Amino acid sequence: MRTGVTWARAAAVAAALIVGCLGSAAAVRAGDFPGPPGEAAAIAAATTAVGLEPAGPSGAVVVCDYWCPDPGGEGVVSFDSPPDHTDTVAVTYDLSPAAAAEVEAAARSRLEVAGWRPGPDGELTRDGLAVLLPVAADMPAGVRVTVVVSKTVPPSAVALAAAGFVLGAILGGLLAARAARRFRRQGDAVRALAGTLTVLVTAVTFGYATTAALFLQHGGWPPDVQLAEFLLTVFPKMSIAVLAAAVAALALIALPPRRETPDPRPGLAAGHTESHGAARS
Repeated sequence: MRTGVTWARAAAVAAALIVGCLGSAAAVRAGDFPGPPGEAAAIAAATTAVGLEPAGPSGAVVVCDYWCPDPGGEGVVSFDSPPDHTDTVAVTYDLSPAAAAEVEAAARSRLEVAGWRPGPDGELTRDGLAVLLPVAADMPAGVRVTVVVSKTVPPSAVALAAAGFVLGAILGGLLAARAARRFRRQGDAVRALAGTLTVLVTAVTFGYATTAALFLQHGGWPPDVQLAEFLLTVFPKMSIAVLAAAVAALALIALPPRRETPDPRPGLAAGHTESHGAARS
């Protein structure tokens, strides 16, 4: 009995983690944080940095898989990146003749004069945007400057991520508690199959959660408020398999419970009463 209670509690924690991550990812997606910033704002920031409007055209939004390619050539490219980093707009210039160090220093100085504040990792921030100035000096005729503009994480996105996780975890725990009560009313075959699926889901969830915690603890790149979406999508096949197994287990538990087996000796109580009465007389 104690083992059953322990597994029920472990399954409840796993359900809270899964539904909490789903809730956090959905809440952040419902806000306006994900996605690249507007191209107009990115072009304005790049124009301030370089002192020139970009010569190349704007292209379609590039949807990246696990990483984004080099924008390549002059122009404006928006990257819809995976949730392990913020989506960006890259504005690229080819300047000739120029020296990389001088161009980068001048760009940083122009942005600071315009009110952009130095931030971590060499970024400059203002009005909810962050600008990064990677400068490549390997062009044959000069220097290529790529101004990368992204959104900074707003407090509203942090609040949505936290609230979504807490609400999802509560709902997951309540769902697990209700499923556990219904599980006990099922027949042996249903309990065996649903229990096996639940054990697998719980074991994989705890193993993955431990791996993620170690990754973040030892210098992994934390994807800010999109951590939940990152965890759900970085290994999509595993997430799909876990969710499918969880849904299958819940579907089995949701089946009509077994009927109570009638007492094969319906006259037992009456006979016992009669015997007791005879003994009294």
